[in-house]
Amino acid sequence: MRARKVKLGLAALAMAGLAIGLLLQQQRLERLRAQNAALRVQVSELAALQAESQPRPGETDGAAEMARLRDQQAELLRLRGEVTRLRSEARKHAARGATGTPPSAIAAPVSSQPVMNPGPFTVAATVSVGSGETFATGGWLTSPGSRTFLLATPKLGEGAADGKAINVAMCLLKVAEGDLPESLLRQLQSQAQADSPVLTGTEAAFLKSKLDSADETNIVSRPFIATSDGVPASLFVGEARPNPDGTQREIGTKIDLSPQLAQDGQTIKVAVNLEYVPLEEKESGDARLKSN
Repeated sequence: MRARKVKLGLAALAMAGLAIGLLLQQQRLERLRAQNAALRVQVSELAALQAESQPRPGETDGAAEMARLRDQQAELLRLRGEVTRLRSEARKHAARGATGTPPSAIAAPVSSQPVMNPGPFTVAATVSVGSGETFATGGWLTSPGSRTFLLATPKLGEGAADGKAINVAMCLLKVAEGDLPESLLRQLQSQAQADSPVLTGTEAAFLKSKLDSADETNIVSRPFIATSDGVPASLFVGEARPNPDGTQREIGTKIDLSPQLAQDGQTIKVAVNLEYVPLEEKESGDARLKSN
């Protein structure tokens, strides 16, 4: 009898041990399931964050398309300036033919003084400056002892739909050669007539000081263009005059420009094309043609 009781006691202890082991295993399984569920939630959140950080296909395509369009606009302005320069050269050759003087019969100047260019004067340039900074170009010998410069100051403004308005204040300024620094005058005299240097830094600051102190007799015109980031703009200041054949020609200043705001939000890249026909020089040229 006693042996039977001992066997029953041992069986009960084994059953109790087995039950405790199953209970502990069940608890471990529940903890593992909870940890697994928590890990799944974290993985889902991480995947969502990665998906949000990736640029959307439409946004990437749109930025690339905008950059491509801006490059095309800058190239168009450059080509337009080249066409303007070629047209001006063609008009010069036509004017020589109209006077009956072949190009080979024109005597070379014997003076060391720079030869005046009768115009039209052209510019095809691209420059990057800070908002509110002034750059200059030109430096054409438009009258004896006097050179004409184009000064431009692009500046961020208000009023555009995209919040990136750009205003460009300009001025055509005459400066006596005797007032120019020797280094700048040498640079202008060595420049080909078809080219126009882009002046920034101290040279542009010098011309800006001349503009601030100039009287109205030295200021040809003050063009102003209001546009926005990446939007080309055009302006004509002058008048149309009839040709002998009944057609019209424009006398004055024609400007095409396209500003582009850099990523820093303050630097402005400006592509500018200009054709300038002085009123007084054109008038004297017309008088000579009529007298012949």
